Amino acid sequence: MPENDDAWRVQVGKGKGHYRDRYLLNSQGAAERYYDCLNTHSGHKKRLVAPDGKVVRRYISDGTPR
Repeated sequence: MPENDDAWRVQVGKGKGHYRDRYLLNSQGAAERYYDCLNTHSGHKKRLVAPDGKVVRRYISDGTPR
């Protein structure tokens, strides 16, 4: 597992609560794959965070079926 300072983070959360790390990965490609494959159900959210702390991608489920 990579060190916290140089890891790509895939984070999840629910509602207005804070995000928590779900995966810490070494490469951007692996992090994007995990992010894309992560199912986000009603009221949940996910985001991809670069090693420098910038949010690269974010998705917030609004609860409507697709």
